[in-house]
Amino acid sequence: MCVAPGKMRKDLVEALTLATNAPGTENLHIYAHCHPNIPGAVTLLAINLDQRASRTLEMATGGLLYRLTVADEGPEAAALNGKTLSLGADDRLPQLSGQTFTAGEIRLDPASNTFLVVTDAANPDCGQRREVNG
Repeated sequence: MCVAPGKMRKDLVEALTLATNAPGTENLHIYAHCHPNIPGAVTLLAINLDQRASRTLEMATGGLLYRLTVADEGPEAAALNGKTLSLGADDRLPQLSGQTFTAGEIRLDPASNTFLVVTDAANPDCGQRREVNG
């Protein structure tokens, strides 16, 4: 599951880290970043380090969800929104597609990285497209 998180971070988050009001716990870490390609949009990254227990996150608005978990094939394979990621031509990851979510409670699977893109956040610190190196 090593390659996919790096690819997703590059596609969904920018280097600028924003402050969050979300309470963390020992096994739950939440980060907020500007989205690199959508002006005003914010990407939340929720990392559930607990290997056994799900967590929940209350969202005031909807957006796109990208849930990265260990695939059924074992710890060396990653699944995005329940679908195993497979390398394509030239060892490239497939197009990453999010699932629409609405305001309310979001379940964070055990041992998962969940990216929540809030496209209508209208965050003034995220107002301009920026070139992302790398």
